[in-house]
Amino acid sequence: MRILCGTDIVLVSRVRKNTALKDDGSLPAFVTKCYTPDETEYCMKPSNEDKRVERFAARFAAKEAVSKALGTGIMTMGIGFLDIEVKADELGAPYIVLKGEAKKRADDLGIVSIAISLSHDGDYAICYCTALAEGKEDTK
Repeated sequence: MRILCGTDIVLVSRVRKNTALKDDGSLPAFVTKCYTPDETEYCMKPSNEDKRVERFAARFAAKEAVSKALGTGIMTMGIGFLDIEVKADELGAPYIVLKGEAKKRADDLGIVSIAISLSHDGDYAICYCTALAEGKEDTK
């Protein structure tokens, strides 16, 4: 069994600029390129803009942290933002669903479990990711 890890920290103010609604009330292209419809719906639920932005920032950090645990980084080996989805269970705890190339990479690495922890404070959001992998030691 191997433990793979990744972490990322994001400036909330940068995410605020990229997720602000357009004058016509529509979402900017950044949101549709980086977040799945379910993630967007979850992030947009709070009426408080600061809470919405914190959710977007934490999920952005999660996508980066998970891609690092996969050993690729984001936008490498065909792994894009939409291949890594952050969901919340019935208690609100975040978990990861992998799709497309991210799922293939995880399978190649023998990953059997992924856990994440999200946090935000002030102008920072962070994610720490651990993945447990069995089998092959190196699948580069």
